[in-house]
Amino acid sequence: SDKLRFPVDPLMPANGLALKTPVVVLEGEAGSVAIPFPTVRAHAGPSGVWDTTILGRAVRFVVGDRPQTVDVQLAEGSGVGVVYTFAFAWHAMHPDAPWLQP
Repeated sequence: SDKLRFPVDPLMPANGLALKTPVVVLEGEAGSVAIPFPTVRAHAGPSGVWDTTILGRAVRFVVGDRPQTVDVQLAEGSGVGVVYTFAFAWHAMHPDAPWLQP
């Protein structure tokens, strides 16, 4: 269920993203960006792999199906941190942070 059992402020706007959507966040010197799992899956396609550049760093996302997972692979010493969270939680703590949507 997407129902939250405790108060959250600020609550995410109704933008089509479920509150409990899993999100991977990349954080570095250039800032942070939140990427919902469905966005990663859409970019990865049937291969399950998405190679891209985020925050000026090469990033490889590998999608798993059972259970639904997203593995983030970065070059050693990239200076980018990875956080796994839910959409509502990231938005509550970082309401002005950018999101990568499909």
